[in-house]
Amino acid sequence: TRLYSFLSLSWAFIADVDPSSEKWNQPVHVYESRLLERREPSPGAAPEAVDELVIATTMAWTVEIEPQWDTAAPPSHTRTLLYSLELNSSGEIIGGQWLHQVENGGFVTYHQVLAALSGWDGNGDGAPDLSKAEISSWMQAAFNVIDAVWVLRPGDFSDKFREAYSGYSFLSGGPTTNAHLFDYFAKLSDLYEASVQP
Repeated sequence: TRLYSFLSLSWAFIADVDPSSEKWNQPVHVYESRLLERREPSPGAAPEAVDELVIATTMAWTVEIEPQWDTAAPPSHTRTLLYSLELNSSGEIIGGQWLHQVENGGFVTYHQVLAALSGWDGNGDGAPDLSKAEISSWMQAAFNVIDAVWVLRPGDFSDKFREAYSGYSFLSGGPTTNAHLFDYFAKLSDLYEASVQP
């Protein structure tokens, strides 16, 4: 069952798809979600959960390129995310967990796997066998989750704002650069107001 498909053009949907320390703004231009399973709440679900949906969402994002006026087609990448949505008796989403599909077709949660790896003692010496770095590396590979997702609301920009042709327009110190910088700073108030809207 398809739950959602193309994004509304009036909103910007941004993701940080790389779990490393650097943060990137990757524009997500399309996504599709499928309901894989409906089941009883799994261990670790919210106490009020009465139902749980297992969802697979495939999203596609573009690689950042130098901004320009002309239409461009930057490379696109996709990733499929597995997760659960926990529902209360009113059908409202009250929680959820990242999932990993195992060989028998079942699903385990992020917290179940983290707990198992953190306490794994294969050699029986009474101490965990895996370091935090090894656990983190395995978790990132197995779950392939995204670091953050946020939505940007459109704002009403100043009439004084004039789009620069590219980022290089800000690098020199001549009159044209000064004009571009003036136009850019003229819209900062509008950007701030758009960012704090509820």
